[in-house]
Amino acid sequence: AWRIYSGNQSLPPHYVGPQGSMVSSLAGEGAVILGRVMHSVIFYGVQIEEGAEVTDSVIMPGAVIEKGAVVDHAILGERCRVKAGAAVRGKVGSIRVYGNDSVVAPAGDDVPAAASGKGAK
Repeated sequence: AWRIYSGNQSLPPHYVGPQGSMVSSLAGEGAVILGRVMHSVIFYGVQIEEGAEVTDSVIMPGAVIEKGAVVDHAILGERCRVKAGAAVRGKVGSIRVYGNDSVVAPAGDDVPAAASGKGAK
């Protein structure tokens, strides 16, 4: 048998809160799911706040999806932040991709120029 080596983040198991739900999804260690997740992969250390929805997406380590935000058909890089009330909406065959450290805000919000959509495609 072959040994498989991987990094261990030494984080607690993922947590799905009383108002949270996960359907046909995977979540890594230390992920906190307080919103709704469907058909998605959530890496370690991700925070999905109350009222947020993530569907058909891949969320990389350390990302934060704030209250009431929506992420659909997207890939979010490490440490991305989707601000409260913002929406990232792709579609089948045309997903949205945001690079590491991107910040997505609702229309009209001020976001520092260095972080605004950094790496967005």
